[in-house]
Amino acid sequence: MPHFWEEDTNKVAVTIDELVPAFFNTWNTLESSIYRTRRKKYGIKKLNGRACYGKPVLIDYDTLPLEIRNMLADPRKPKHQLERWFKIDPLAVKFYSHFRFENGTHLSIRHQQEYILNAAVLVAIESFKQAHIAKKTALGVKPTKLYQLMAREAQTFQSTLVKYHGGNRHTLPPSERAFRRVYDGFFLDDGLDYLHLISGKLQNDNAKILKDKEQEILDSLFARAGSKPNKTRVVERYQAFLDGEAEVINTSTGEAYQPDEFNKLSATSINRWLSAWESRIATHNIRSADRQKYMEQYKVSAKMTPPTYAGSIFSIDDRQPPFEYGPSARIWMYNGVDVASQAIIVSVDGRTKEGMMLNFHRNTVRNHVEYGTHLPYELEAEVSLNKSFTDTFLKEGVMYQRVRLIPNNARAKYIERINRELRLFLEKEMEGFIGRWNALDESNQPLPKDGIYRTKKYLTYDQIRTQSYKLIEVWNNMPHPRHPEMSRWDYYLQHQQPKLQPTNWNALLPQIGIHTDTSCKVGKIQLQKQDYWLGHDGEIATGQPLIQLLKQIEGRDVEVYWLDDNYGNVLKALVFLNGTQICEALPIPEFNRASIERTEQDKLNMKIQFAYINTVETFLKARKAEIDPVIFIDHRQHVVNNNFKMPGNVLADEDYYPASTKKQGEILEDLPEEPVYEYQTSSWKDRF
Repeated sequence: MPHFWEEDTNKVAVTIDELVPAFFNTWNTLESSIYRTRRKKYGIKKLNGRACYGKPVLIDYDTLPLEIRNMLADPRKPKHQLERWFKIDPLAVKFYSHFRFENGTHLSIRHQQEYILNAAVLVAIESFKQAHIAKKTALGVKPTKLYQLMAREAQTFQSTLVKYHGGNRHTLPPSERAFRRVYDGFFLDDGLDYLHLISGKLQNDNAKILKDKEQEILDSLFARAGSKPNKTRVVERYQAFLDGEAEVINTSTGEAYQPDEFNKLSATSINRWLSAWESRIATHNIRSADRQKYMEQYKVSAKMTPPTYAGSIFSIDDRQPPFEYGPSARIWMYNGVDVASQAIIVSVDGRTKEGMMLNFHRNTVRNHVEYGTHLPYELEAEVSLNKSFTDTFLKEGVMYQRVRLIPNNARAKYIERINRELRLFLEKEMEGFIGRWNALDESNQPLPKDGIYRTKKYLTYDQIRTQSYKLIEVWNNMPHPRHPEMSRWDYYLQHQQPKLQPTNWNALLPQIGIHTDTSCKVGKIQLQKQDYWLGHDGEIATGQPLIQLLKQIEGRDVEVYWLDDNYGNVLKALVFLNGTQICEALPIPEFNRASIERTEQDKLNMKIQFAYINTVETFLKARKAEIDPVIFIDHRQHVVNNNFKMPGNVLADEDYYPASTKKQGEILEDLPEEPVYEYQTSSWKDRF
């Protein structure tokens, strides 16, 4: 604030800080103005010489321009008596800047400044009142008409506020009665009631242009009146309803709305309400035929940090590459993207979406086995094509540990942004690309029909298919966006999620595998014209475990659920008997017939084969040794009598009837001995 100069009390000094930058942009600007008029009788003048440590430059208040002097207080002139106590209350600033109405809205900046200033003036008036009472009491005079005095002082203080406190005026009422109401409500026994100064008009629901019932009927006419009227049509229908020319009946409750209960509304008011967000978010949801466009306008999307490890989440969806192999004929593809690496892991194609899905999920298993990686932990996919699998292999814990199926919400699937980049940054540059007429970006719209590409370019189905898969190779080999020193594919292989679990084949294959009926003979199962032995968890069974398996399925018909790899070979096969899993069918490990050519793997395979064969041979010998020789004497009567005789047969009956047909106690004659044949035996080792 300007102050009296110590060396001459008739002079008022102003510091540089009070002038820069409030009235002059920089000290150089002010100094230049002083220098130009230093030898003239007019212009800004200094009161002291050059500034030095502890002695700032002081400017003569009387030499400043009039507009600056009017903005700065002159200590030589008497001020308003409220100036003594006037100051901004920090608690009022905090209250009004943080205040919110019930609907969540804040006070405007203008209203905040108004109420902060009003509170400061009231506090100053309260201090003035106490000083006035003390002064009168000291003189032995009883103070009277206090409210009239305070209201008058508040109004005369306006000019001081405008001149010395930023040019703002308070809005306290000038009349004594109104001022008393504001004053008494602001001061409480335990403090100040800042809320009392806020006008009720700002939060009065009755001051709304439309009542709740009017909003309700307008929304119904706009969204649920059996058609899709525009706003002009709604205005006409509402007016017809008020005029009694039309009826509005609530089909849910059967209530017929009464026109005399509703207010007349202007077209502007109706349009303003139907255009308001709180109306559009509901009515457009009912009216909209394009759910994707509705979600773009109204659905709030979450912002998430991308995963670090590959295999944490797998995003899948269908797409149609923007090329045609005939009029309106486009290929369908179903792709799967690893979110962390952005690499496309699986892709299948078809002329229609039907029939692709089972093949896609089978290829997902095949590809991960070929890559040497585990199946992802989490899956995100759209509902429509995957709903039929939710009770089989898409049940949580079978193929994926967590499955999230999203109903028709493109933005919720990460793969959508990958599909967009494929389309706009790679496929767009290729021959035959088809633009979209409704694309927001003009560069993504088709060329005009009278342009140089007037005739649409068709590709063959195989061309589209081949270039689409080639494009996936290009995409996977491009730099990873967050780690450009490596490709997306390298990132996928080198940053696998360490917490992933091995594939649960036992739960997966019966749901996703190919079913084949076969049988087990001599310890072998034939599948795809190949012989397989029995085992568990990828290892061929021997010893007692093999015997237990043979006891269950040897010589019986069994079911095999299996899956082939990308080259037609059996990837995994499980053996079932009457719906119960028994074992795994494993390829027989072959070894070279020539001993000189056998490798270490051949020797290991030969050892496994001999163990398998010897298990059966050993079991045979053990079982044979357990069987004791016995004599069986049959005393059953096989014929009733001997009444029938074969004509021409001259032999006696006794000669050919079995012993069991003779009477008990009859002595049988000795039968001639049968010839004894000797067989040459040898072990299986001698046959090699």
